Amino acid sequence: MAFQQKHWFDGDITIQCLDFVLDVLHPLKKVGISMDMAPAHLSDAVKEYIARRTAEGRLVMAFINGGLTSILQVCDLAVNKQLKSLIKKGYYGWRTDFVKAEKAKNPGTTMRRIKLKIDIEKMTEITEAAVKDFNALERKDGRRSIAKTFRSAGQDPWTDCAAEFKAHLDSLEKLPAYQFVDNRIETRTAILLGNKDAPNDFEEEEPEGEQSG
Repeated sequence: MAFQQKHWFDGDITIQCLDFVLDVLHPLKKVGISMDMAPAHLSDAVKEYIARRTAEGRLVMAFINGGLTSILQVCDLAVNKQLKSLIKKGYYGWRTDFVKAEKAKNPGTTMRRIKLKIDIEKMTEITEAAVKDFNALERKDGRRSIAKTFRSAGQDPWTDCAAEFKAHLDSLEKLPAYQFVDNRIETRTAILLGNKDAPNDFEEEEPEGEQSG
């Protein structure tokens, strides 16, 4: 685990993560990695690192464009929600025990405010336990959700997963958020094509350096 003062995933942590994958998990192998275009992934230091490891023949990097999280980012689709839930469960368990212990120090006293401060060691312990619990569930149910999500996201390099990827895209179209976006696109298209019946609720921004007459 890595820690950052403001609790951000920054460029230094990105490089540490890539080092771990290339030099610890898969030493001497060429590794393909896809990342989103978060600012931390596009810093000058990270770009220089990617260029160097690519020139060494160790790294093949692909970036996922913004707005495609729910379509292509496998970890977000398969892992993040449940892993965060397990981490929260561990943290709330620690918090309950901590509050009970603090109250026990002052029996008979009503404590309106208790300052919570969790140390790095305990947070690391909670996170590692959450990862173990997630992996245990994967093995117990035989669900292999990460491998399956690589296929549904069209990114399994060993199988033809076009049909699964299409099914994944079709399922997204049924979500309310995507239907809303589709409706907005249709409305905007109608306006641009001059449909007088289309609701005109858009404000066009003028290009810089130009003024309307």
